[in-house]
Amino acid sequence: MKWINRGTTAGKAAVNAGLRNGDVVIAANGVAVPENNAAFNTWVKLNHEVGEALELSVLRGGKKIVIELPLVE
Repeated sequence: MKWINRGTTAGKAAVNAGLRNGDVVIAANGVAVPENNAAFNTWVKLNHEVGEALELSVLRGGKKIVIELPLVE
């Protein structure tokens, strides 16, 4: 994530889940995800529904961490 829009519901959920500016999302629920934000957002909308949670594998400072992200509108 280059940046997180903290003024939106989705941005607030991302921050509350633990995502930080500069995190690199590499997988969701064990599936490699598209590298750009628009493609990732489209992939999420086509494959998941509001109310579900995604298990995101994230690179932060060279280390892989896992974050559970609830999907909101």
